[in-house]
Amino acid sequence: MLFQRYAGSHMLRRILGMLVSVFFMGATLSILIRVQLGTDPCSCMNLGFSRITGISFGTCQLTFNLLLALVVLLTNRHMIGLGTLGNMVLVGYVSDFFTWIWNQCLPPVESWGLPIRVGVMIPVLFLFVAAAAAYMTANLGMAPYDCIPFLIVNRWRKLPFFAVRVTWDALAVLIGFLLGSTVGVVTVLIALAIGPIVPWFGRFFARRIYKIDSIA
Repeated sequence: MLFQRYAGSHMLRRILGMLVSVFFMGATLSILIRVQLGTDPCSCMNLGFSRITGISFGTCQLTFNLLLALVVLLTNRHMIGLGTLGNMVLVGYVSDFFTWIWNQCLPPVESWGLPIRVGVMIPVLFLFVAAAAAYMTANLGMAPYDCIPFLIVNRWRKLPFFAVRVTWDALAVLIGFLLGSTVGVVTVLIALAIGPIVPWFGRFFARRIYKIDSIA
């Protein structure tokens, strides 16, 4: 399993890799938000909460994951680690910081045109997925949002993980949509790409960054 192989190995390298990864996740997420072609399901939902409450996206992201973290701690605390905290705190607030920068430096997205937005979206989405893979491969704990499908499958073992994960993501997207978030091509691509592409990126980061032979 990608999340269970590296306990105790190259700890400092893994911590630094995790921190850099969540920073890039937040930075690239801010651009995905700006081009208005959708985001990952969890961000989609929390952007909706931010929209209706007026609370910053980073604070909504942190609050939601804190609530889920309590559930995880009560059921399987081994899923919680430094990476969990890094994801909970940094992704949302780094995204808020870069969103503020883009608001100062860039023209409104409505003036970009669809071809430019798509042209920006494609490489940024690639970087976002790569950063997510590096974060996961560090094996320092999962984001609370990602823990919940595993907890459900561990509790009801006859349920297929893929179906549980898709349902969980679909619920987040539905809530985000009802709260006024943009649901677009990026939302679909992330849902389809995370499963097959993250392990491929993970093998690269395992060998080159974390100095681990393989993750297969």
